[in-house]
Amino acid sequence: METQIMRVLLLTACLFAAGPVLAQSEAPSGQTAAQPPTAVAIPQLRAEANKAYVGKDFARFRDIVAQLHGLFPYNQQYMTQLVYAHALNGDRKNAYDMMLTMQRQGLAHDFNASDDSKNIRGTEAYDYINDLMVRAGEPNGAADLRFTLPAEVVLPTALVWDPSREAFLVGDASQGGLWQVERSGETRRLAFADEDTGLWSIFGLLVDAENNRLWVSSSASRIHAEIDPAEAGRAGLFEFTLDELKLVKKYPVAADGLPHRLGEVVKLGDDLYSVDAYRPVVYRLTAGEDRVRPFIALTQSVLLRGLVADEKRQLLYVSDAERGVQIIDLNGQRALGLAVPETLNMAGIESLALADNALVMVQSGITPQRIMRLNLDATGAAVEGVVPLAIAMDFFDGPNASVLVDDELFFMANQQPVRAKIARRPVRIGSAKIDDDQELSAPDMDKFWDDYYEKTGKERPPQNGG
Repeated sequence: METQIMRVLLLTACLFAAGPVLAQSEAPSGQTAAQPPTAVAIPQLRAEANKAYVGKDFARFRDIVAQLHGLFPYNQQYMTQLVYAHALNGDRKNAYDMMLTMQRQGLAHDFNASDDSKNIRGTEAYDYINDLMVRAGEPNGAADLRFTLPAEVVLPTALVWDPSREAFLVGDASQGGLWQVERSGETRRLAFADEDTGLWSIFGLLVDAENNRLWVSSSASRIHAEIDPAEAGRAGLFEFTLDELKLVKKYPVAADGLPHRLGEVVKLGDDLYSVDAYRPVVYRLTAGEDRVRPFIALTQSVLLRGLVADEKRQLLYVSDAERGVQIIDLNGQRALGLAVPETLNMAGIESLALADNALVMVQSGITPQRIMRLNLDATGAAVEGVVPLAIAMDFFDGPNASVLVDDELFFMANQQPVRAKIARRPVRIGSAKIDDDQELSAPDMDKFWDDYYEKTGKERPPQNGG
C-alpha cells in the first residue's frame, strides 16, 4: 500500500503543475473570480503526507489528507486515501462516512484491495457499503460503438457536427488535420496544417453554418509533428469558410510572454470564447478585433476542459478537472459555481454539451467513467436531477470529446497516448441517447440500519457508523 499511496499522491501532483494562476486583478473590470487555493502549499502537503505514511505517523497522515480533501473535495484519490487514513487510525465511523459519501456520488473502489483497510473490516456496514462500491464499477445504462476512425487520424482531439455536409468534422493534434467523417465511419481528409493555413495542433472546432464559417482553435503544441520550437506555446483562432475551407483570417492570442493551448470554442452573440488548458482563463475574440484576449480568470480552477454556451440566458458553462462546472453570467458580469447535489461528484469532466435545459457531461477522471445528464432549474444555475446515461461501458477508455446531434451524444470513446513510444489504438466513436429518464438515487441507508439493528437485536446509537 505504501507504493500505492505515494503513486496516487504523485500522480495527483501533475494536475497542479501547469503554471501559476492569474491574479484576481487580471479579470476584466466588474467580473469576479474566486481566490485560488494555496497552490504553492500543495506539493509540500503531498510530500508531508508521504513522509507521515512511510513513518507510520498515521494521525498526521490523516490530517494532511483531510486538508487536501478539503481543498479538492471532488478528488476521488484524496477521498480514497482518507478512508484508508481513518482505517489506519482505527476510526470506523469516519471511514464508513467517507465510504458512504463516495458511494452516494457513484464512485467505485474495492477497499479490500489494500491491507490498510483491515481495521474497518468485519462488520456488516463495511461489507454492505464496499459491495455497493464494487458494483458501482459495473456497466450500467446504454451506449453503443458506432465506428472506428482510421489510423491516419493520429491524435483526434476535436469533434463537431457539420449540418451542411451531414457529417462529422474531426480535428487532429498531431498533424493539424481536419477530417470529414460520415455516420457510417467513412472518412476523408479535408485539410492539413501547412504554410497556407498556418495551423498547428487542433484542439477545438466550431461550425457556424448560418454564416458559412468554420472556426478552429489551434495551438503550437509540442505533440504537433511539424512543430517549430520557436513557435511553441503560440495559439489562436482561425476563421475558414465552411464550404470551401478557405482561410479568412487568423486571430492570435494577444502576446503576454506565456504559453497557451486553446481548447473548446463557442459562439455567443457575435463574440467567440475559448478555454486555455495551460492556465485557468477563458479567452474572448470580440467581434471586430484582431486578437484573442483574456476575458476572465477563474483562479480557483486547475485544468479547464469543456465549454458550452447558453444563448438564451447569456451563460457560459466551463468544466474543470477538479472544480466541476463554473458558470460565467455575461448579464450579471460574474462567475459562480454550478449548484449540484451532494450525491454528485463533478471531477474529471472532459467535455460538456447543452441540450434544452440540461447539461450532458463526459467524465473520464473518475472511476467509473461515465456520461451523465444534469437537469437544470429555471435559472440554469442549479442541478435539479441527475440522470446516468452510460456508466463503465466495456469500450470506455478515457471518453472525451463529444457533440450532440439531435437527441444523441456522439463521443470519442478512448484516448490516444501522446507519446509515440506507447502503442496506439484507433479511436472509436460511440453514442448515447440523452432522453433516458432513470434518475440517479442513493441507497436507502436508513432502511439498511433499521433492518440491521432489528436483526441483531442491538440498540441503535444516535450516530450511524457501525
